[in-house]
Amino acid sequence: MNTNIVSKLHPRRLGTLVMFLALFCAAAQAAQPGLKVQIDHPDGIYRSGETATFTLTLNAASTTSHVLNYSILRDGLHIMDQGTRPIGAEPVTISVKLDQPGHLILRAGLDDGRVRPLIGILFDPYEIKPGLPEEPEGFDEFWQRQRELVRRDPATPILEPIDSEKEGIEMYDVTIPMPEGPPVRGYFATPVGATPGTMPAVVYLHGAGGRSATKPAILQAAGAGMIAIEANAHGYDNGQPVSYYNEWRKQLEGDGVRYPLIGRESRESWYMLNMYRRALRALDFITARPEWDGRILVVEASSMGGAQTIAVAGLDPRVTGFVAYVPGMVDLGACEVGRIAGWPRPVPVDPETGRCTDPAILAEVRYFDGVHFMRRTRAEGFFSIGLIDLTCPATSIMAAVNQLPPERRQLLIMPEMDHTTPVALRRNEGFNYILQHVARMRRQAATQ
Repeated sequence: MNTNIVSKLHPRRLGTLVMFLALFCAAAQAAQPGLKVQIDHPDGIYRSGETATFTLTLNAASTTSHVLNYSILRDGLHIMDQGTRPIGAEPVTISVKLDQPGHLILRAGLDDGRVRPLIGILFDPYEIKPGLPEEPEGFDEFWQRQRELVRRDPATPILEPIDSEKEGIEMYDVTIPMPEGPPVRGYFATPVGATPGTMPAVVYLHGAGGRSATKPAILQAAGAGMIAIEANAHGYDNGQPVSYYNEWRKQLEGDGVRYPLIGRESRESWYMLNMYRRALRALDFITARPEWDGRILVVEASSMGGAQTIAVAGLDPRVTGFVAYVPGMVDLGACEVGRIAGWPRPVPVDPETGRCTDPAILAEVRYFDGVHFMRRTRAEGFFSIGLIDLTCPATSIMAAVNQLPPERRQLLIMPEMDHTTPVALRRNEGFNYILQHVARMRRQAATQ
């Protein structure tokens, strides 16, 4: 395990994490019938110009020879190498190298010609630059207007008590009106009898899709002496059957355009704008609670939620820490260098070269690029990255991560992880990071 990635984790927690990763990787390999793969750098990190070697073997259950089909995908778009090899009792090795910072994924399969991602590696990840590093004109002014709009009308939240299902914790279904668009809707939890001015606050946001707010994360936070809200992504009612959320999405996408692409032709009309506004409003709600300690504010989410997390960390100076698992909406200008961008890849590209084909859309969506928010945040952050994730690819996340100074970032890089955030990761290492952040902030306050 690369100590540059996990050096700040407590040894006992590091041991737990290594065990978790071993189990996760074993499960990932089991999903690839007949094949196992290893790399000579278990952390998946190489220097530019260094040779990386993949070693593929058949599972013990395989006793006959097979045809190994493989390809090497560079930066999510380009086939760097491909071919076939006979594989039997002896392992097959495939060696590759990159002379510049970048990302490779080994895809492989047996006999039928189909290949699936098995493992990924990074070359000089801390040197990866955004595809379009220049900031759009008026970036700060645009977002200042959004903050002013969100706060134009005083928020009068509606709190309806619900059963927390845990003794000692109060919970509410919360609706927070917005000046424009759907309200913030979520669940809020606080310890019973919390002393005013003593509680850190945590805001949980949602990834892509449609679903209700849930209880486990905010219960965990409240059980540890914090106040917490989990807000759903779209401002619809909580606690509804799956059919309700399916129908909502059907209605929203009635014109055949996926919701994260609706209105992308203008930064003023892009669907994501109201989502980011609601995330800011959720922060305003929890920091107005009498229980908040006035000092510690953490935001946590995955994928599309990770994008919102990065955004509010850059837009609201009250945010002191954040956790962004496999975040989207970063390096949206990656197509300028022929590299795959982060979800939802709103800029049309040439399928052969990966280059941008619509400069007008690129000019608008750049105002939402997490790269720019990371340059502005005062917070410290934890990121997870899956090296076979092509939804929120490693290069896009590293382009944003590298805007933070090393002392304010922690990374968990998993060579065999796809676009996922295991519950065990969120409830253990992710939440432990939040606890560590709270402890650090309290130590700093005690010395001031």
